[in-house]
Amino acid sequence: MTATVMLSATACANNADSQEPTGSTTVEETQWLGGMSPKKALEYMKTTKNLVVIDVREPQYINQSFEGEMQIPWTKMEERCSEIPAGKPVLLHCGLGMVVPNAYKTLQEKRKDLKSVAYIDGAPLFKEYNEWKKSNK
Repeated sequence: MTATVMLSATACANNADSQEPTGSTTVEETQWLGGMSPKKALEYMKTTKNLVVIDVREPQYINQSFEGEMQIPWTKMEERCSEIPAGKPVLLHCGLGMVVPNAYKTLQEKRKDLKSVAYIDGAPLFKEYNEWKKSNK
């Protein structure tokens, strides 16, 4: 079991490293924004271009979602973190803000190539965002 975890962590770290630009391009340091209240996160979602929203709940607990989000369970984040596009802002969420800090910590360790990372500290405002998104297509 330990070997599997170490191997997947190494693979994710190696993949993240391989996504860094080469040559004279400078990689900006990731902004680690931490937890945001659901209301602040809603405004952030409305104003942040190219935002990647990731639901970190286990599939059996997903009963609502944000339109267009990715789903990577927090228990699989270490092995699947390479699926997150490099150089983009990321917003993580779960149902109540209970397990999302674990996924955030994993990204802090494994994905230094993301533009910024934050998480919703509380119950996400699914309905409000999805209604806004629908009216702004």
